[in-house]
Amino acid sequence: MDEVARLALQWNLTLGERLPGATCSDVFLTDEGTVLKVPHIGSEERDAVWAAQAFSLHGGVEILTTSDPDTDALLMPRLGIDLIAAPVSEHEKIKICAKLILRLRETPLDARAPSLGIWFKEPLADCHPLQPEGWKEATYLLDTAPGAALLHGDLHHQNILLGPQGWTSIDAKGMAGDPAFEPCAYMRNPIGGIPDGEALAKLMVERLRLFAEFLPYEPRRIWGWSFAQTVYCNDSPHSEWAGQQWSLIAEALWDVRREFLN
Repeated sequence: MDEVARLALQWNLTLGERLPGATCSDVFLTDEGTVLKVPHIGSEERDAVWAAQAFSLHGGVEILTTSDPDTDALLMPRLGIDLIAAPVSEHEKIKICAKLILRLRETPLDARAPSLGIWFKEPLADCHPLQPEGWKEATYLLDTAPGAALLHGDLHHQNILLGPQGWTSIDAKGMAGDPAFEPCAYMRNPIGGIPDGEALAKLMVERLRLFAEFLPYEPRRIWGWSFAQTVYCNDSPHSEWAGQQWSLIAEALWDVRREFLN
């Protein structure tokens, strides 16, 4: 019996459709109105199962079972539309994301959470042209960070879904660091066709100003983390599909820096 069949039997599940698009897990709908998620061996999602459990009921999706010790599988309620599909304005989407960030802050810091600093390493000679600036910015932000909070770490549109208790997060990475880091995944993920030049810069400024309005974090720090993380994500081995877009977003964020460095 394979592991998925074993879990279905153990948890009294009738498996339905296997959801496409998941890169780090096998995800199945069930006839019971739940979702079975089985992380791949060695994936970052398997390493972060503890984070899903920590955030459960603090803005994260409710975990209906304890993690299976052999597979780290989780059983969760089925959620509705994500923030991409929400029929609301950009202003309202950012407000939704900001409110969720504040709910997630209620989760106590966990000793298993790695520091944000592990994502930022001194650039190599053949790096993205803006990575030295991203390195300097990340170094400054890490050196001046307030007390660490437990962060979701990847709170973009597709990781925010509508559930019975309102907007809910999924797929937390579980990081420890500056709370002003949290909006950066939303910032670097424009949905649909990416605007060119001036329009993209305008979108970045609009988002930064709205996050600064809805969150108690310094605009300079929200900008800095958004810029630095976008530059570094552009060089990630998992970002082939988004690399070009993220490069353009990093350039747009760099171009508007003077509005947020005061």
